[in-house]
Amino acid sequence: MKIRTAVIGANGFLGSCIVKNLLKENYEVLGVYNNKQDNLTDNCINIPIVDFLSAKHSVDNIIFAAGNFKLTAKQNNDLNFNVLYKITNLYPDCRFIYVSSANVYGQTREVRTESSPYDNPNLYGLANISGEFIASSIKNHAVVRPVYLYGPNLNNNSFLPKIIGQAKEGAIKLLGQGLRRQDYLHVNDAAKLCIKAMQNGNRKVFLGATCNSIANKEIANVIRKYILCEIQYLNKDEHASSLYYDSSWTQKELNWEPQISLEEGIKEMFS
Repeated sequence: MKIRTAVIGANGFLGSCIVKNLLKENYEVLGVYNNKQDNLTDNCINIPIVDFLSAKHSVDNIIFAAGNFKLTAKQNNDLNFNVLYKITNLYPDCRFIYVSSANVYGQTREVRTESSPYDNPNLYGLANISGEFIASSIKNHAVVRPVYLYGPNLNNNSFLPKIIGQAKEGAIKLLGQGLRRQDYLHVNDAAKLCIKAMQNGNRKVFLGATCNSIANKEIANVIRKYILCEIQYLNKDEHASSLYYDSSWTQKELNWEPQISLEEGIKEMFS
């Protein structure tokens, strides 16, 4: 009998990728979605969240990958208290993976690890902290904190799709000298991390990062290899801090490491 895993947020950027990877590993998948259905995966059972919460379904694992920074603070909090909380009460005996965010670490300039303390996180980070706390009510749970996720079909207004759009218009515009650094994790590597965390069975916090933070100007130069454009440096200070991560413990514990290079992943975003 196949192990059944429910993915909350199955229509989302990360959730849909988790579903596809679970199917490749021969899991039976219950894809749980909210309103949109345009990105749902075939070959699994897809049901709306209201149905998942209205009666208890037979599932062995749950991966909660529903929140994202495009939602307002109220929407993320509603998701935690009106959906996540209900799931933890209805399915207390499942292996439960809560997909959080590296935003929980806040403003610290130190290298962030799985055990780094919170330092004045933004509203999205605070919403994820509350989600982690709610998820901890399930005895057999783990938390995954991915850094900036990217890959095909990323359509939010974050840095990568924004400057790819600028490149297509002829000029990438960077603040200062383009020296701010960030760690970027491909969505498929993040999906595999979530599944590894589910299979691991330990009650731990796992950090999804490559341990390699890349400067904005380096990314612009990668994009310029494939799209003919200028790079313009604006006479404005870059106020956002560079972000550095060390996920070596997670990589060793889960026997996981990112497989997709930044250049390969960015190239995928052009199609």
